[in-house]
Amino acid sequence: MVVMIVITGASGRLGKELSKLFPDAATPTHRELDVTNEKNVSRFIQSASPEVVIHLAAMTSVTECETEKERAWKINVTGTLNTAKASAKAGAYFMLMSTPCVFSGKGPFMEDDTPYPENFYGLTKIAAEISVLAISTNSVIIRANFVPKEKWPYEGAFTDRWGTYLFAEDLAKEIKKIIDLRKTGVMHVAGDRIMSMYELAKLCPDSEHVKPISYTKYLENGGCRLTQDMTLGSNHWQKTTISA
Repeated sequence: MVVMIVITGASGRLGKELSKLFPDAATPTHRELDVTNEKNVSRFIQSASPEVVIHLAAMTSVTECETEKERAWKINVTGTLNTAKASAKAGAYFMLMSTPCVFSGKGPFMEDDTPYPENFYGLTKIAAEISVLAISTNSVIIRANFVPKEKWPYEGAFTDRWGTYLFAEDLAKEIKKIIDLRKTGVMHVAGDRIMSMYELAKLCPDSEHVKPISYTKYLENGGCRLTQDMTLGSNHWQKTTISA
């Protein structure tokens, strides 16, 4: 089996959009490619001999990362390390999907701003980034915040948590451009509007049910600390308009 592109975590919301843009990519299931198993990853990548590896596989629930720290570290950090090492050995260009949750404080955050995560999820992602940068110069780390263009899955959305959001389909198109150009280093892909999560939710289809809620009150009620300001800027990539 020789393929041009391998996408890990292809069953996720971003993975599904990227699979549409790279229809010939190998999209292994977790059973076929357990990123936490170094030998399994090495064998798979060696067999596929890809030119590009898009690494999306991750544990992304902030709450689950807080309650299952060992599992989160194994998937997000060790899994990334295994995949990046195998990709470098195969001579493949490597892309890691990261997050604005590596930051805290007031944005917009630029690529060279100092990370300081609010929670364990953010910690695992910055550790994953460092692993990739230490292993390969033929790699790119993309930070962005996005949601699928579908019905908002929650009853409410924060009015006081902000970001430069995109829909997954918008982000996928920008990622393809970046991969085609073989950009390297850390890159932010940001929407051209700063909006609250509530405003974002209202852009989603069939989301009339969504009610405004307060992040401040969420914290007061014992909620997990989140990156409140997730707005990104970029020195390396143009801003993108979120699709209506």
